Amino acid sequence: KGVIVSKYDYLGGRFFELSVNEDGLVAFSASDSTASVNLESVISYADGNFHSILASVDSSKASLFVDYRLEAQADSADLTDFNSGVPITVGANTGFIPWMGQTVNNFNGVINSIKLFYTQAS
Repeated sequence: KGVIVSKYDYLGGRFFELSVNEDGLVAFSASDSTASVNLESVISYADGNFHSILASVDSSKASLFVDYRLEAQADSADLTDFNSGVPITVGANTGFIPWMGQTVNNFNGVINSIKLFYTQAS
């Protein structure tokens, strides 16, 4: 359980985060400080195996795929720009460091590989 990838600007209210909860459910959340989207898998993936996880957001929908199967989808039309100047972190959420001096939601598992793609509409 814990954070797989995070880009969390607590002060600006802009973030995205991909994580696994204590029940093995995969979750993706994003916010632009006024609108947000929260997706969660319906199947637990706490089985000790590696899984392919993809979260995608475009101008109309946010989608969460696990092992190439659509797990959750939601309207993201109100989510305009959740990018921020904070760094992307892998395996933990470092957004609390200014206040707590430590990371939170450290990932308890093994991450095999990560690929991040970002495109901005023109």
